[in-house]
Amino acid sequence: MKNTKILAVIAASLLSFQAFGASDGIMSDRQNECAIWLCLPGGFPGGCEAAQRAYIKRITSFTGGKHPRRKFTDLPRFDLCIDENPEGIEDFNVGPDSVITYQGAYEVHMPAYNTCTRWGYRYAFPNRVRYCAAIKTTPARVFESSEKYHEYQTINVGEREYTTGWAPTKHYTDVLVDGEKVGKRYYDNQ
Repeated sequence: MKNTKILAVIAASLLSFQAFGASDGIMSDRQNECAIWLCLPGGFPGGCEAAQRAYIKRITSFTGGKHPRRKFTDLPRFDLCIDENPEGIEDFNVGPDSVITYQGAYEVHMPAYNTCTRWGYRYAFPNRVRYCAAIKTTPARVFESSEKYHEYQTINVGEREYTTGWAPTKHYTDVLVDGEKVGKRYYDNQ
C-alpha cells in the first residue's frame, strides 16, 4: 500500500531541477530513464534492470579532460516523465500537490594524509638537500561532495617531495518527497 501511495505522489508531482550544469533532460530512452524515479527508492528490485542500466549510464557519462564533469544529472526532470492524463482515468487528483526531487552526491572517503611541519637540510656537496623532518597527520574522514575527484598530497618523514593521490568516492542518490527521503539511499557500483 505504501508503494501505491508513493507512485501516486510521484505521478502527481513536478520537478524542475538542474544540478552542477549537467543536463537534466532525457538522455536517450524515456521509458527506462523515467522508470528510475520509481525503481531507485527500492534499490532497483526485480523488473527494474533496464532502469538501473539507464541510471548507471546517466551517472557514468563524463566530459573529457583532466577534471571531467558529469554530462547528465542522476535522474531526468520529472516533468518530462509525466503523461498528460493516464488512459481510462477521469479525474487524476491524489490530494495536495507534493514536490518530488532527488539528491545525489559523492561520498568521499579521504584517507589520512601527512603534512610536513618542519623541513630539515642536508649538505651533499655541492648542494643543500631539503627533507621533511617532522609531520602532522590529518586523520581519515568521510564527507559529501558534488565532485567525484578529490586530490590529496601526503609526505613521509625523511622524504623530499609530496606524493599525490585521489580519494576513493562512492556515488549515491536519494529520492525526496516534500523534502523527506523515500525508500533507501541507493549507492551505485561504478
